[in-house]
Amino acid sequence: MNNNELDNLIKNIYSKQISEPPEFEMAIRNAFKDKKKIFIKQKIMKLATVMCSFVVILSGIVYAKDIEKYFKSLFTNSTESIDSAVENGYFQAIDMDFIYDNDIGIKVDNLVLDDLNLDISFCYTTSNKNIKSICLEQYKIFGDNEELIYEYNRDKASVGLANYVNRAEKHEFDESILFGLRRGEYNFNKIYFEINSLTVSYIDNNREIIKGKWNFDIKLSNQMKKNSSIYYALEEENEYVKSCTGILSETGLLINLELKNPIEKINKHIDICELFNLRNNNIEYKMENIEVLQIGGNIENIYASEFSFKYGDVGKYSSNIDLEKFELYIVPLDISIFLTRVHN
Repeated sequence: MNNNELDNLIKNIYSKQISEPPEFEMAIRNAFKDKKKIFIKQKIMKLATVMCSFVVILSGIVYAKDIEKYFKSLFTNSTESIDSAVENGYFQAIDMDFIYDNDIGIKVDNLVLDDLNLDISFCYTTSNKNIKSICLEQYKIFGDNEELIYEYNRDKASVGLANYVNRAEKHEFDESILFGLRRGEYNFNKIYFEINSLTVSYIDNNREIIKGKWNFDIKLSNQMKKNSSIYYALEEENEYVKSCTGILSETGLLINLELKNPIEKINKHIDICELFNLRNNNIEYKMENIEVLQIGGNIENIYASEFSFKYGDVGKYSSNIDLEKFELYIVPLDISIFLTRVHN
């Protein structure tokens, strides 16, 4: 495809001569609004690639690698299940202008929200050519009725859990932050941001905390507000397990397990990852793919009876997944229990 053909394709997309998904249209419009021409060209090239792929899909041919590459570029901090959800259109493209203070602009480009995770892609801009990276320092994110989602303040203990990945490109800086909600259902119509300071790194390797006021809110799309999680319960009681429940969202699987008695007589140096294996549709998800959220008791001597853990590579959009049943194999007890889907 030559430059003229590419230009015509972009114009057609922008004028809606091609019937594209609304999230693609929003992302394209965001790209046109960006102020830096080089960054615009790079974004449009990515968008043109995915739109070409989309048009080709409609004719029966799939360029899966191009599509996958584009969607994975939306969030620099992600998991396998979040990537699968985004590839299937489960994300919200945000149409907003930069909020400025102290010559630094902040906006949100995209987000993913469900019962278990909140993944936000921030973008920063500045006219200072000596800056090589920008990231959030002191900030708070909350929902309706001031329900706190996450707060970070270096002078205080952080509330919530977050993981950061930062990337710089042509004096526009991306930061993708993955927040673990891990609390089941939520009820947000808007998400509010109060950002009070940023950490700025310069090309001479000096760092500075810049204070300011970057406050804004984002109205969630109906897709992000809808609770479409699937719930699971223990299929059959046994002499070892008191209860076991699960929740499968677009971006993860959370399992809560309570045993009738702690698991005893285990080498205190054993890795927690060796205790459980998850199986679904002949696929085994080992514990190294998950994170343990909480374990009670003294794990050096006796493992506790209550476990809670989340699988980051299992979500509703995972390929070849059986939504009706999961098998959890408890290695020390040499038993399998089954979680079956609860139908309302």
